[in-house]
Amino acid sequence: MAQLVEQWQRGKFSYQLACARCHGEDGNSEDYPYIKKLGGIGKRMSRDEIRDRLRAVTITREEISVRSHLFSRRDLDALLIYVAGL
Repeated sequence: MAQLVEQWQRGKFSYQLACARCHGEDGNSEDYPYIKKLGGIGKRMSRDEIRDRLRAVTITREEISVRSHLFSRRDLDALLIYVAGL
């Protein structure tokens, strides 16, 4: 349980740094045109489907770029856990 909490917190931190500006703190912002709401996405898509939609690009074995933000694999996995819970 502690590991899941740590992943969720890590994912929330990554979301706030890289995603919240456009998608909003809760994933439901409509401030930017053509930016889709993320609220409830975990009910509509699996984490693998969400990952596919991110169009992540592998830079190195441990670094992944998502829309000009660099993530470690561990941070990206945590971000997916957090986003799926929005």
